[in-house]
Amino acid sequence: MVEGAGGNAPPLIFLQEPQMADLYLKALTAERRALWAECRLKGLAKDTPQRLRIVEIDALLAAHKAKQDAKGA
Repeated sequence: MVEGAGGNAPPLIFLQEPQMADLYLKALTAERRALWAECRLKGLAKDTPQRLRIVEIDALLAAHKAKQDAKGA
């Protein structure tokens, strides 16, 4: 039981084996977040290198997700 949870916290049970961390996905997501924050702070237009890289990262993420879905099916 977790202290301070009111006594009705469910037990921590893993229903599936933990998956390995997808470091490629984490790296792309972190880079995208950093670029997006920079674009928001600076108010960058859509044709700047940072915004173009975000579009490229989105395509890479979609391709990676499709590959993972095909691999799991």
